[in-house]
Amino acid sequence: MKTVVVVGDKFEEFAARQQNVITLRELEKKVWEPDGPAYEKVIVGQGVCRHRLSTLKDVLSTSHADKAPALLNLDQINDQVNPQQQRAVHKVKAENVLISMPRQRDELTYVSKLAIHDAAELLSDHMTGQHVQGMVLTEAARQMMLSVAELYLLLPEERNQRYFVLNEVSSRYHQFAFPIDTEVVLTVLSQERKASGALCVQISVRFMQQDVELAEVGIRYAAYDKHFIAEREHTMAASRLAAYLDSSSRLAEAS
Repeated sequence: MKTVVVVGDKFEEFAARQQNVITLRELEKKVWEPDGPAYEKVIVGQGVCRHRLSTLKDVLSTSHADKAPALLNLDQINDQVNPQQQRAVHKVKAENVLISMPRQRDELTYVSKLAIHDAAELLSDHMTGQHVQGMVLTEAARQMMLSVAELYLLLPEERNQRYFVLNEVSSRYHQFAFPIDTEVVLTVLSQERKASGALCVQISVRFMQQDVELAEVGIRYAAYDKHFIAEREHTMAASRLAAYLDSSSRLAEAS
């Protein structure tokens, strides 16, 4: 009996090259073997679909109840189907949610877990099979920014009613991020409420595996009233389009 980490099928090369790591597809096959999977503990890694794992859990509890392995780190994937978290990160499809629901650690710090689904849009192409792509971490940081703002920083009456504008995003990658348990730590560096009502915030988001810092993403953003931004966006779009058409017309005449 041993402990294994189960990862999504997209990380099959990581599973093939590492001992004590299997893909979800491999675990599904082992569940139907006469003696079931010979594991004591199965730890959820990245890429695991909650629905598929729940089905496996049901099969294990009925077919191999006396020797079913303990499933660990389930909190990482439980929020994949949480409508509140989907709204907080502004995603319609559950598989595109990259983080679990953040919790507050102290006045300025919020903690979540990286929670990648195998069908996530950013995993649809260009996978090495061993590490998590840097752009996945940057998008996870953006989702962490949104979720913390929606759940903690905005006033109750403002939640899901604000338009977020990114002013600056910078990413620094220090180590490869492998598809195992990953902590996401957001620190609020500054926040200011403008006279207009806009909330301006600067944050740092760090990704940690076993006390090793993998990457840090800095974001400076503002949350505005949706109607204010919609009108401003419309005015700017109309002005730029008019300038473009005028320029195109003059170039055509010159030629």
